[in-house]
Amino acid sequence: MRMGVPGRRCARSFRCGSAEHACRFRPARARGVPRRGGRTDHGRTGVARAGAVPVSDRTTEGGASSRRPGRAVITNPLDVTSRSPEILALDLGTSSVKCAAYGLPDVILRGEIVRAPIVLRCAAPGEATLDPLELRDAVERAVLAAAADTSGSFAAIGISCFWHSLMGVDRAGEPVTPVITWADARAAGEAERLREEMDQGRVRALTGCPVHGVYWPAKLRWLQRAHPEWCARVWRWMSAAEWVARTLLGDAWRCGISMASGTGLLDRASGEWSLEMLGLAGIGPEALNPIDDTPGRVGGALAVRNSRLRGVPLFAAIGDGAAGTVGSGADRSGLLAVNLGTSAAVRRTIDRSAPGPEAGWFDYWIDTDRRVIGAAVSNAGNAVREAGRCFGVSQEDLVRRLSSDPLPHPALVALPGVVRERAPGFPALEAGGAILGVRPDTDGADLVLATIDGVLERIARLIARLDPGGCEVPVLSGGLSRLQGIGQRMADLLGRSVGVAREPEASLRGAAVQAARGLGVGFAERSQPEWFSPHREREAVWNAYRERVFRLESAMGDNANPRG
Repeated sequence: MRMGVPGRRCARSFRCGSAEHACRFRPARARGVPRRGGRTDHGRTGVARAGAVPVSDRTTEGGASSRRPGRAVITNPLDVTSRSPEILALDLGTSSVKCAAYGLPDVILRGEIVRAPIVLRCAAPGEATLDPLELRDAVERAVLAAAADTSGSFAAIGISCFWHSLMGVDRAGEPVTPVITWADARAAGEAERLREEMDQGRVRALTGCPVHGVYWPAKLRWLQRAHPEWCARVWRWMSAAEWVARTLLGDAWRCGISMASGTGLLDRASGEWSLEMLGLAGIGPEALNPIDDTPGRVGGALAVRNSRLRGVPLFAAIGDGAAGTVGSGADRSGLLAVNLGTSAAVRRTIDRSAPGPEAGWFDYWIDTDRRVIGAAVSNAGNAVREAGRCFGVSQEDLVRRLSSDPLPHPALVALPGVVRERAPGFPALEAGGAILGVRPDTDGADLVLATIDGVLERIARLIARLDPGGCEVPVLSGGLSRLQGIGQRMADLLGRSVGVAREPEASLRGAAVQAARGLGVGFAERSQPEWFSPHREREAVWNAYRERVFRLESAMGDNANPRG
């Protein structure tokens, strides 16, 4: 029940690597490295005010920085009362790139959200990669279209990007490898070997990341074994966001603290790259970009294409999970952020000095002042989309069934498994997902609905583990949460009240909110979710459903799953 408020692309692929065939987006020549509180090799004075970092238009070719990044704040806050500035927000996902303008000071969407689709490549077993050139082309099209959709001045650009991506570039800045995404499962074997070599509790305490194939240590070891010819040509390893920001927006070669925290290579205590983890990964610090949250200024190809972008403050990318938490308004005390996108996650925002979570949970940074802890589920919207495609069910048909069937199917149980599962305590099914209980009268919509319930059941278990006392209110966001009936279904399954964020693109807005905060804009979240409370008369039905899920997981040979 509803409650009151409680451009053009290079024709060659990334395998080209030829200096003669480099795209027109060649990186700018390096200049000096700014040092906070001192002078650069250009003789410019660094920041004078404690706790703030100046906007920098400088770039660096140097290796990984040894200094801890300061909070990314513009020294002179923007006067948003004298004009109508806008923040251009960019969200890099694994299925599309989105861009839109948000007005200040309340970070309200202005104009349309521009979407540029991209293709996730899954040709080899376990592969889930993106073509870097296709990704960059999508970013260019989205940014230029969104910029053309508004006539206001731009106060800043904020970026959200999917966490854990990895790619290698040569000294010219051209891609040597594809973008290896979080969904790529080919490093699973290396992760197993790392677990044997390392104390897993120590690794998590050091980096905030469990030992898993989604993180860079396992990915880099797999690349060295499977593709030594690529590794021999790579100058720097980086996330997709770092490469796009450099080659399209003229940013420095740098990695923000938020993106660094999702690599498995960050020393959380020092804010620097961990030499111990780098040694395990088989690389040195010079093979990574410096960790630096200093805002830059837009140059590069997009500034040439649209002069209104030139010189606009550019903030380092933050992880999509951090952005979604902020953009949904669920970074406030008493709320849990539950993202239901291509993948899904449950997150709690904590202060930088708060103690870390229990073993198995991640511990990433939003910025240098705040962290997010929780766990991610690899199979969510991607599993629902695949089920709809396989069983021929349109979104319109699915919405009708969600409205007419508020309870789980009495016989069907689905274990979503489009990609290898990474959530702690859930089976990583090598053969994919499973559906049990198909009968002669079962139709395609039944099967897709069972897949949705399988996704929600996993999320419900994570929520119960992260907040066993039921003291916090989950707030859902992401594409799956916008299906009519999902909010009520989750409330009934959990047996507790939940909210559904009204913001259509939480990660996109989160990038804008973080940029606004970096500008020094006094921002207070005013958006309220749509609230749902559970129907108590449905509790027994959902409890019986959860028992059937547990029995199926046990029968498939993985009885390690804790009941929530």
